[in-house]
Amino acid sequence: GQPAAPTTFVDAVAAWKTLPDDLRRRAEGHEVLQTAGAVRRGDMAQVLITEVENPPSTVTRINYTHPRTGETVLHICEQMTKNVIGMPEAESEDLLTSLFAHLYRPEGQLSHNWREGDFVVFDNIALQHSRGSVEKEGPARTLRKVASPIPKPCPDQLPKSADVGRARAAALPRGAQTAALAEGLT
Repeated sequence: GQPAAPTTFVDAVAAWKTLPDDLRRRAEGHEVLQTAGAVRRGDMAQVLITEVENPPSTVTRINYTHPRTGETVLHICEQMTKNVIGMPEAESEDLLTSLFAHLYRPEGQLSHNWREGDFVVFDNIALQHSRGSVEKEGPARTLRKVASPIPKPCPDQLPKSADVGRARAAALPRGAQTAALAEGLT
């Protein structure tokens, strides 16, 4: 049978372009802490939660420059964006709530209802994807992820707080430098 749950996409490039001016001014230039597996926002009733002992984290700008296209991406995610760095908790949460409301607004979503044989390719930096509940006993889902080489980050893509990381990365072999800086592993 066919998967019962569609995949929903949101375009984070379009979200940045359509961000109201006042919200853009509040967000522009700020950095956020992205923590895999540790942030819980939105309706969690139907989410299978996997606890991560030492979740990987990185710092990115809210207005992130796409490494391939040069376009600005609204680089936040309900599942990973923990807080705005250097901002009081209440102010950070208020800003993120407003940004999430814009990013995930219904008119900015596209749902793909899967049919047997479908093949979908998308840019995992410019687009976010999710799916509703999938029944454990439902139809099989086969997903494959293919990643292209990580491009060398532009200077404005690196976190302001990355000076120490840049110094550590300089000691790594050339290919590892790019990967370490792009992944925030330094």
